[in-house]
Amino acid sequence: MIEFRLNGQRIEVEVDPAERLLDLLRYRLDLTGTKEGCAEGECGACTVYMDGLPVDSCLVPAYQAEGREITTIEALDRDRLGPFLETGATQCGACTPGVVMTGTWVRDRPELLETHDLRELMAGNLCRCTGYDGIIEGVEAALSTPAVDSHDPAALPQPPAPLALAGVRGAGSVLRPGSVDDALAMLGQFPDAVPIAGGTDLMVHWPGHFEAHARTYVDLTRIESLREHRWTDEQLIIGALTTYWDLIQDERVRREFPLLEHAARQVGAVQIQTRGTWAGNIANASPAADGVPVLMAYDAVVDLQSSRGTETISLDDFYLGYKQMRLAADQLIVGIRVPRRAYDVAWFDKVGSRAAQAITKIGVAVTRQAASGEDRWRVVANSAAPTVCRCASVEHLLQANTPVDSPEALMEALGKDVTPIDDIRSTRAYRQSVLARLIYFGLRDRVEFVS
Repeated sequence: MIEFRLNGQRIEVEVDPAERLLDLLRYRLDLTGTKEGCAEGECGACTVYMDGLPVDSCLVPAYQAEGREITTIEALDRDRLGPFLETGATQCGACTPGVVMTGTWVRDRPELLETHDLRELMAGNLCRCTGYDGIIEGVEAALSTPAVDSHDPAALPQPPAPLALAGVRGAGSVLRPGSVDDALAMLGQFPDAVPIAGGTDLMVHWPGHFEAHARTYVDLTRIESLREHRWTDEQLIIGALTTYWDLIQDERVRREFPLLEHAARQVGAVQIQTRGTWAGNIANASPAADGVPVLMAYDAVVDLQSSRGTETISLDDFYLGYKQMRLAADQLIVGIRVPRRAYDVAWFDKVGSRAAQAITKIGVAVTRQAASGEDRWRVVANSAAPTVCRCASVEHLLQANTPVDSPEALMEALGKDVTPIDDIRSTRAYRQSVLARLIYFGLRDRVEFVS
């Protein structure tokens, strides 16, 4: 049994560990304005607000609604649809609720447009009918409409009683600790348990991976001590529950660690950024991770905690192989520490099948720190080896100020550093060639010995 507020009203309902928030809203509470489209967190048709932030409800376990404020399209003033109708932004209507939810969120927070382009904010809402000009015009028209609702929030109907028992059932269980010590005790007792936080990696394959419904999960979202990021004189400390959106919204991050913001804004749309965590990006151990390369380029270290004590590992030593980490079954990532240093070269770039909402085909993060008269380079590639990896040979080449006059001049060093593969997304030759070009053209306008 969980209790939460739904469209302003308190509700209690039994949920199954395998049930998604989308399933609960649509099929048990009859709030069918929330649509199911891709079920992978890409299309945005299932967008709802969780504590005022847009999320993809297909990627949220229903039990994580406990104690939260959930708002669906049914709670919004229907007059907000006017601009979309007038601009021809809707045809079949499947995407419209999600578009309206995201557009309304932007309308009520005009400060977002000081740091974001409107198309970027709306990128998590896909449409297969209209194209996107009409949708953007509809949102722009909504932005120019006074933000005054014509309906009385107190007149919202009471939340419906559940129509049925959970339609999605699993044989697994969820443990919900309130402290790090409790979580560690649970991991010690259940060594096969899987920690879960934002769920944007674990839940993306949920509908088809029925074996996952039988696992035991340790849900970390109640552990408030892991939620915040904080600053000291020497470092930025990122909590295990710190989201991409948390850092995007921190002006100091934009100023001191621009690559963190840059990567966070490409890791997915707003609905993913508000849920996905930096620690989860590390623990997922994907060679295509977008957050890991920039952390590694900034010399981040990972704090691991178990009942045996705390261990600190440099992120570039954390991975042992594909999906293999220096992380024992009874250990949790409790924080990521990033040293505060001055960099005169820093950039991150990725190539995907499209500009946003796409897994990386090849990516690179590069930094140079000038300290004590000696340059210190970090060149980190993703989607180029079984793990995100530093390119030590390229770093040595740059450290020596070796003249580089073409992408081909980097190929021998890259051949020692990366081992790209042929797969459905790209060929080995393509990846290696593109990586060399990214590094070369990124450096050409930044350092004098690359021409």
